[in-house]
Amino acid sequence: MRLFIILIISILPVFAKITLSEKQIENLKIVRDVALKYKDKNGESFPNTIASICMAESSGGMNLMGDPTQEKGKIYSSLGAMQIRVPTARYISSLYPKKLKVIHAMTDIQLRKKLLTDIRFSAKIATLYVIHLSNTRKSYFSAVSGYNGGTRNHKYYKRVVKWNNILKRLKINF
Repeated sequence: MRLFIILIISILPVFAKITLSEKQIENLKIVRDVALKYKDKNGESFPNTIASICMAESSGGMNLMGDPTQEKGKIYSSLGAMQIRVPTARYISSLYPKKLKVIHAMTDIQLRKKLLTDIRFSAKIATLYVIHLSNTRKSYFSAVSGYNGGTRNHKYYKRVVKWNNILKRLKINF
């Protein structure tokens, strides 16, 4: 009996109806619109992937700060709807200096504030990051894994794919 209850509890989320708030849907549409503007070397854009990453990272822009770590005496945290760290934003701006030139003039404090408050800005950096990963990695799996700091991050990849499927079912992805 106990095993049966554990089994029911573990599969219950699969059957639960997932709904998104109006704010989450609005954020996902913004993220998708930004992602459609940029293409990788093969001419592919990644609007559904970016929207799914947004859900996996911040629940569609609802959780704007995540996973703080300390490196070299500084505390870093992933910020904004796309959960981007300041060093990552600076790295991507060095790869795309014309597209992200505003970052070069910002202090770290200004950049943190912008990541936390401007979903279009966060989505642009995230999209260019995924494009960079797509251009430099051999597979979609490796590119998506790379967004979360790895080359073979199966757990993260599965979360992004799960959200992609949910968003398709909810007709958020087109």
